[in-house]
Amino acid sequence: MKSNFKKSFKDKICIISGGDGGGGKTYYCDYKFCATSFVMICDFKKEFKGKIDKYAKYYISIIISERLFKTVAHGMGISEVPTVSIKLPIKSDGELDFSFMSNYVKKFDFAKFL
Repeated sequence: MKSNFKKSFKDKICIISGGDGGGGKTYYCDYKFCATSFVMICDFKKEFKGKIDKYAKYYISIIISERLFKTVAHGMGISEVPTVSIKLPIKSDGELDFSFMSNYVKKFDFAKFL
């Protein structure tokens, strides 16, 4: 079956930039997907790609979603989504603690569905 979609993505964080009540909601998508113009597709720096698993990516998406809660309004374009700062766990050597993020998410029962 031929697809009419111009581009597909996988292993990305998606931020909803518009919609009624959904603006700012952030998801980690480890599956192949297409998106509308109301979705901001975010990728990870190359230096993180071998260090971060899907559980840590899910953790980061939740942190972003919580930070954007009630700041992204209906009808906003992607360019209007505010820049936000998020706080993530850091190891004593100053590197991001992906292991902590991953283990934190794995503690929850829902992690078996990720």
